[in-house]
Amino acid sequence: MKITLFVRNDIEMPLGKAAAQCAHALNAACLDRMQAEQQEHFVILRPTEAMRAVAKEFEHLEVVIEYGDLHHIESNAEHPLATIKDRGRTVFNEPTVTVSWTTTGWGDIVPREERLPFNSGEIPYKQPIFINRSTQSLTETTVMTEAARASTLTLLNELKHTDWNVISLERESPFLEWLQHGFGKTVVGCKKDSHYEKATAPLRELGNHCLVEYSSDDQGAIMAYTPLKSDLIEAYTRTKYTRLLDNL
Repeated sequence: MKITLFVRNDIEMPLGKAAAQCAHALNAACLDRMQAEQQEHFVILRPTEAMRAVAKEFEHLEVVIEYGDLHHIESNAEHPLATIKDRGRTVFNEPTVTVSWTTTGWGDIVPREERLPFNSGEIPYKQPIFINRSTQSLTETTVMTEAARASTLTLLNELKHTDWNVISLERESPFLEWLQHGFGKTVVGCKKDSHYEKATAPLRELGNHCLVEYSSDDQGAIMAYTPLKSDLIEAYTRTKYTRLLDNL
């Protein structure tokens, strides 16, 4: 089982933006295979049998990055809607297609009308992702693949509590609001290992069960936390220890 993420190389895209867009794609590929059941106080996400199998092995899933121009990205998409279009509020001046994806061994997608509906408009919650730039073995490809995996695991880990059967989300909960408003993310880098530890410490104190961390060289390298209110996220990501991730 694997997923290939097609990333545009005919536009200028900082590493943090590229990592966020790859994470959007991996998030979306999973939601494509989850049926949404609307209840009075909850929304229940039921993964397909194939998606359950993918989720169980997600930490070892093969994630491949392939670069190309816009035609390459759109022509290789798994289906017509398997593309990510950035809203154009930060890096780009207009909505811009950035990434597409295709899967191997993931099975069929759920019909669109049975999936979680997407709501445009303001982004009430964002997910913080921290990159430890001092980790020697990190490459741009590793940042994109492992940030995407960590981001998605913050949600998929919820399947473990129900023997991989369902994810139950309260209405108006941060996770549900985040999923329905485009999986917003803020990706920041820390120059030193000590900066990474200091920047992530407040979130670790809030709850280790809410985060996913990729380690390399016996040190934390990439960490994703669950979504936070957009007006709160800067308290954790805009500090003297962090800056938006342009490169390694």
